Amino acid sequence: MSSRRAKRERDVEAAVVRRWPWKSIKLAGPGEVGKPDRMFLGPDAFVAFIEFKRPGSDGPTKKQADVLNELRTLGFPAEWFDDAKEAMLWLDASSP
Repeated sequence: MSSRRAKRERDVEAAVVRRWPWKSIKLAGPGEVGKPDRMFLGPDAFVAFIEFKRPGSDGPTKKQADVLNELRTLGFPAEWFDDAKEAMLWLDASSP
């Protein structure tokens, strides 16, 4: 058995939060179904939402996907990620 711990959802989230240069706000807490995990804020009124998943995940639940789609319909960048590097690339590409 490997002594290396498998990455968890919170590991992916923490890596992005550490690297994002502006503000991030934790949205989803225990028992709050469907909300994205984080709202990311940046210059020029930039707002984006991310649902984090553990690496290798099948993606968001139906409720989470519905909320992400609703946010996109309202014009917000909203996505899910199971990889911190991909999430940072997306945030960088989405922000002004």
